[in-house]
Amino acid sequence: MKIRIKRKNKTIIKEAMMMPMDLPEGYYVMIDYDPDTIEVSYRFDDSMGVEDELGLEGAVDATNLYGGCIDNVFLINTANVNIKGWGPMLYDVLIERLAEDGIAITADRSLVSEDAWKVWSYYFIRRKSEFDLIRMDVHADSMEKYYGMDKDQWPFKQLTPNDTSDDCLQNASLEWAAGKGDWKTYNNFQRAVAVVDNPKKASNWHKQPISYAYIKKESDNSVLEELRDLRMVRGT
Repeated sequence: MKIRIKRKNKTIIKEAMMMPMDLPEGYYVMIDYDPDTIEVSYRFDDSMGVEDELGLEGAVDATNLYGGCIDNVFLINTANVNIKGWGPMLYDVLIERLAEDGIAITADRSLVSEDAWKVWSYYFIRRKSEFDLIRMDVHADSMEKYYGMDKDQWPFKQLTPNDTSDDCLQNASLEWAAGKGDWKTYNNFQRAVAVVDNPKKASNWHKQPISYAYIKKESDNSVLEELRDLRMVRGT
């Protein structure tokens, strides 16, 4: 399946997305999951008697936020796959496994690369109907980082200033909204200055796909269930 999305003439994702049926014999998806962390990775079973001709390696992991944000949410830590097209399947398995326990997933709250932003944009633009999106407000810590301790001097307000239960760090959302979010392209100082100098742009942080938490709805079109049917998934 080809993923190709353009927004304002900019390609968001352009790569072949592999599905469970594409996984060669001998490979399986491993899920290592406990209350604190989850990692989903590709593994090869040498005991199957087949040769590994693909050389696929990759993993996606996430961590329980435990406070400082909404309840029951993990954030993506790292995602690395050595062959293009095989990353989205790991994302889907991780998201679907967490959703089975009523847990949402969100992007890193401070550092989001362009590649990661593209993944979240794809979910937000093309697959929004598959998710319940959870609105998270900007935490006071994020506002203080860029605009100081005096709330009266903040150039814009929180969405729900009288309700702290939905507050979460939105540093990455602010920086992406201000136009310099990619931490691999812009250093800490450049990203911070963009937010400070462009408060009008930064105020649109809540329109960023990385500003939400996502929880997958129940569906008959489940990558995890397909892998289970094919006996190509192990772990919890």
